[in-house]
Amino acid sequence: METDKIVLDLNRRFAAPLPEFYERRIIFWHDEEKEYADKLDEIRLENAKLVALTGSNTFAVKKMLSVDDLTSNYVVYCPISYERQEDDWLLDIELYSESYRTDAVSNWMQELDILDNPSMRKLVKHYRKFFGAQARRAKIMAQDKIPATPAQLHMAVMAALCGMKKAQPNEILLNVLRGGLDKAQNPIYQSFVDYSAEEAFWAMVRQGCGYAEEEPDLGQLAIHLLLTASTRTLRPEFLAGLEKFRIRRTATSWCRSGCTVVICSSFMTWPAMWKMKHICRRGWKN
Repeated sequence: METDKIVLDLNRRFAAPLPEFYERRIIFWHDEEKEYADKLDEIRLENAKLVALTGSNTFAVKKMLSVDDLTSNYVVYCPISYERQEDDWLLDIELYSESYRTDAVSNWMQELDILDNPSMRKLVKHYRKFFGAQARRAKIMAQDKIPATPAQLHMAVMAALCGMKKAQPNEILLNVLRGGLDKAQNPIYQSFVDYSAEEAFWAMVRQGCGYAEEEPDLGQLAIHLLLTASTRTLRPEFLAGLEKFRIRRTATSWCRSGCTVVICSSFMTWPAMWKMKHICRRGWKN
């Protein structure tokens, strides 16, 4: 965003009527990336003063806003982020003031109505490439609910890459396996790689299905799902000798239902099913 647009935005906000019982307006301009730290001299406001936090002047700024000057409008430029609220000496002032952000991540979060907190902001930055396109952001907005936690945001991104409007883990798993068991040739899995979602996918699989390997493989995952599904109908003695596959008899409900759907539905072409058969045979022999 150009500085003249920032000046226009801020002047418009200071020209707006004050809220009831307020006698002035204070706006905290958050810029953790320090994108405008060297452009503050270009900011000329009509009816407000600009003060920048440096990390060593917090107490002086607090005294100025709370004691020395109680009538002037202020923009407080804040390039500092705090891990703990108690470290922010200006928090009490900020709570009754207004907030302003100019970075792309903030604009995306506002557009998608995503809660702006440190954990969600960090994750949106992680998915910067994904959120950089309006078409992909539109897929998130088209889903049935707004992600409110980091886990939900991971799911929302994976669901969007799968073309889904509901972020359900079993459906995400099913869509990935429909793409084939070769990671390099699986278009959905490769989209996870391209947009930094593959770790989230394997974390979901590990938590829900109990499949955890240092070098995870879709073919081995299919075997794991097949054997997990078999525990619903086969007695334990029929699975003797397959302990190395770490069959999870206490898988989550979505994983158990997903296993059954994966095995019983035509989630792959017949050539892929034939390939899976040979993968299973090789795995059992090894």
